[in-house]
Order: sequence, then structure tokens, then C-alpha cells
Amino acid sequence: AEVPVGIPAAHVMGRPLFDCGIPWDAAQVSAAISTAYRNQADVRADEIRYTLPSGTHGFLGITISPIRADDTLPGILIRGIDITKRKHAEDEIRLKSQELEILAAVLQNIQDSVDIPIIVVDDQLRITRVVPAVAQLFPLTPIHIGNSISTLPWPVDFPDLSQKITSVITTGQPYKKTVFVKNSVYQMQVVPYRIKNGNIAGAVLLFANMTDLYAAKMHFEQSEYQLRSLI
Repeated sequence: AEVPVGIPAAHVMGRPLFDCGIPWDAAQVSAAISTAYRNQADVRADEIRYTLPSGTHGFLGITISPIRADDTLPGILIRGIDITKRKHAEDEIRLKSQELEILAAVLQNIQDSVDIPIIVVDDQLRITRVVPAVAQLFPLTPIHIGNSISTLPWPVDFPDLSQKITSVITTGQPYKKTVFVKNSVYQMQVVPYRIKNGNIAGAVLLFANMTDLYAAKMHFEQSEYQLRSLI
């Protein structure tokens, strides 16, 4: 016990507990001792604040056990351990969890407001995210999350879609293809989905509506053909 609080045992022997100068939160400890005496049972108290010999603040986890002798309680046994690192780790995890929740909410709001059909799959081709705009093209909704994209009906003539997505995940090279859906023209792009460490965890499918541009291109090519036929 000398190490965490920095007080020699000889300095505290025979003295009242709260006169020993132990740099902890005496009110917390006193309350725990009272509970142990009252209930005549062990009491565990976590996050007892105390000051380390270095002057920094830390936390103790203590267990207070009444010492029984026949029908009397002549004293108590206090066992403690420094839990400062664990407490800091728990606080960091809690903070990270809160940050992730906020980011998830932001991402969900962005996805809900984006008017571009987007589908996200993992490295097993299971659907992990679907934005509402996908319904413009395919009968996919959030209820399909978890299903393999290879088992779903696609209203496009694209029999090797699963192989192309697998290739993007394996090689990291994006893939593009013009597809025709419901009398509209879309530029489909399949790009790797990378996580924080840079590893590829899946793929993202984006469908950009190119119908107007495609129609303009066809009109231009037709006009060019007619012009050339007159020359």
C-alpha cells in the first residue's frame, strides 16, 4: 500500500485512518466503510479519487471487508488497487463510442439526403448500406441489408456483377460500366471501400444518371452523321 499513496507504513501504524494523510477522497471511503459496517458485508467502491506521489490524480478500486470475531466487528480490511489506467481507457472508449454514434448519425443524414443511388457491400458481397435513392432503380430497401448482392434480382443485363465487385475488392481498381435501367442510362461505378487502416473492407456501387447527357451525345452523333452524309 505504500507504493500508490507514497506514505510509509511506519508513518500510519496506530493512527486513526483518516488522520494518516492518505491523499484520497475521504468522504467516498467513509461512506463505503459505513455501508460495510451497517450491512456487515463486503463493499466494493470503484473510482475512489486520490493523488499519486507524482502529484497527478488517479483512481483506486477498493474492497472493504468487515473483520468478524464471534459476534463482534473489531475492524475492517481495506484492499485496493490502482485503476487509473483502466479508468482512462474506459473513458477513452466511451468518448470514441460517442464520436462514432455522432459520425454514424451524420453519415445517415448525408445518405438520406443524397439523391444518388448508392449501395455498399462488404468483402463477402453482403449489403451493408442502401440509400433511399436506390429505390429509383432497384427494389432494394434497408430490409435487404445482410443479404448477398449476388442473390438479388437485378433489372439490368449484368450477369457478371458479382465477379466485377469481387475484382474491385481484390485488386483495389475501380470499375465503370454504362447500364440501362427503366429507359434511363446510368454510369455505374464500383469503387473500393477502405477503412481507417487502408485495408479494403468491401465496395461501393454508385449510379450516376447520365440519361440527358447520353441523349445529347446521341443527338450530336446523329447530327454529325447527317452532316457528313451531305458533304
